[in-house]
Amino acid sequence: MKKYGEFYVTIGLEIHVALQTKQKLFSATENAFEVKDFSLLDIGMPGVLPVLSREPVEMASAFALSVGASLERYSEFERKHYFYPDLPLGYQITQQHKPILIGGLVPIKLDGEEKLIEIEHAHLECDAAKSIHDLYHEYTAIDISRCASPLLEIVSTPCMHSPEEAKEYAKAVHSLVTFLGICDGKMEEGSFRVDASISLCKEIGKLGARVEIKNISSFGFLQTALEYEIKRQTEVIESGSKVVMETRLFDE
Repeated sequence: MKKYGEFYVTIGLEIHVALQTKQKLFSATENAFEVKDFSLLDIGMPGVLPVLSREPVEMASAFALSVGASLERYSEFERKHYFYPDLPLGYQITQQHKPILIGGLVPIKLDGEEKLIEIEHAHLECDAAKSIHDLYHEYTAIDISRCASPLLEIVSTPCMHSPEEAKEYAKAVHSLVTFLGICDGKMEEGSFRVDASISLCKEIGKLGARVEIKNISSFGFLQTALEYEIKRQTEVIESGSKVVMETRLFDE
């Protein structure tokens, strides 16, 4: 295992795959990058009830088979409540505790050697709307075209130990979902997004305080963000302070 100064690094990734379905996850609204029509469900009108679309389940099943995951015969959706401008409903419909698939392995090659990256689980959920910060000088715009589109969130185990490994794993998943035809892979449009969790510890096999990094929109930025965070956490620990468990945004 590679060592960074006195520290061992442990990394896990959450990869958000926008499924290329014709309809949204719980409505018959067109699932596209820009749409003009919205269902009452997608914009959170009171009294509407969700009906699960078939295609996202089929695409999640295809991914499960491709990585050797256990495709669960029973999965369950629930509401995850949080309040943010890009969430018109005030909650996200997601599979928090009973996901559609568990396990799975994704092979990567690094320095000529093959390694299997373990998937903990993957679950279906509704995407949020898109915040646009550079359209107006004083305001943030909200494009709700993406709201309630189907996402497959693929959660790895914390089994990667270098930024290079994490980048190769993200690239492997990207290649797989585009090959399967379940995602167009357009990172610039948010079709494939990555959140990274990283911790440092002096003892091999143990975890330090976990820091999550969001807003990573390319493979190069993923490696850069993790390298920066290794340097930052090293400096925090060596100064006598403690790393705080928190979520940070990546600014290239």
